[in-house]
Amino acid sequence: MKVDVIGLMEKYRVERKLSQTEMAELVGTSQPTYCRWRSGRAAIAAKYYKIIAKLFGLRLRDILPSELRDEEDE
Repeated sequence: MKVDVIGLMEKYRVERKLSQTEMAELVGTSQPTYCRWRSGRAAIAAKYYKIIAKLFGLRLRDILPSELRDEEDE
């Protein structure tokens, strides 16, 4: 199952009426970094996927991009 992590975070943020800053704090990053993720100007660093998976009750392997999933399997 491939999960749209950015879409998931945005849906969560909007439904709960959170600011970008509040959402960024939930995943342990800054608002500018969160904004770069949303716009596609930056990729989510590997260290944030574990936090995101826990926040949404997902398995890490279901949200990791394929290039990171290969590293996780080693």
